[in-house]
Amino acid sequence: MSGIEAIAPVKLLAPYAIVLILTTFFDCRLAEQALAAGAVDLLLKRNPPGQIIAAIRLASRGQLFVGPIHKKPEAGSSRCSLS
Repeated sequence: MSGIEAIAPVKLLAPYAIVLILTTFFDCRLAEQALAAGAVDLLLKRNPPGQIIAAIRLASRGQLFVGPIHKKPEAGSSRCSLS
């Protein structure tokens, strides 16, 4: 079972659970699937520890961490944005 597949059973058993995805590689399609499945945010493992901690704290208060993944792509870039 992938992390994305695990979100639905977790949310079913604990609807109040806050799910953050910590991933090695960013992929727009998988990010969209994770958010659609109920994750509240997606972070890269290479983010500095302080950013990961900040994201966890913000998620616990119902807020979104706006990090490098969420920034708008440069003109002509194929990189997607989750913001």
